[in-house]
Amino acid sequence: MKALKPTQIQVAHLMAEGVKACDAAKKVGVTAETISIWRRNPAFQAYCNELREELVSSARDRLRANGPTAVDTLSDLMRVSRSESIKLKAAGMLLNHLGLGKNGNSNEGIGSTAPNDFTESSRRRQVLDDMLGDLSTRFSP
Repeated sequence: MKALKPTQIQVAHLMAEGVKACDAAKKVGVTAETISIWRRNPAFQAYCNELREELVSSARDRLRANGPTAVDTLSDLMRVSRSESIKLKAAGMLLNHLGLGKNGNSNEGIGSTAPNDFTESSRRRQVLDDMLGDLSTRFSP
């Protein structure tokens, strides 16, 4: 695999963080057309995807770290809220989070417990499955 130039690495970082290609081009002093060409380069594509994967993983870790606080907040709402609607929504969110709500599978999202399942390709496949699951949940009616 051909090594990326420092400017390509800068652009990959910017784009992985959500900066538009045209804005990234201006920031590093190349044209948008140059970035368009780079985007067809498998090494550049792979590096961008690797950076995005790291950002998504980091965001998930931060969300998981706040999980206990979120659960405590929902539990408090169920106990102290005067609104039955809020209590019901909090209870539903807790049950769904535990996998006991309308989707049903309490082990969903935990992953394999078999050490042999943790190859690089299965890890990448799991990340993609998780991302697709997150998207389908967000956009389902």
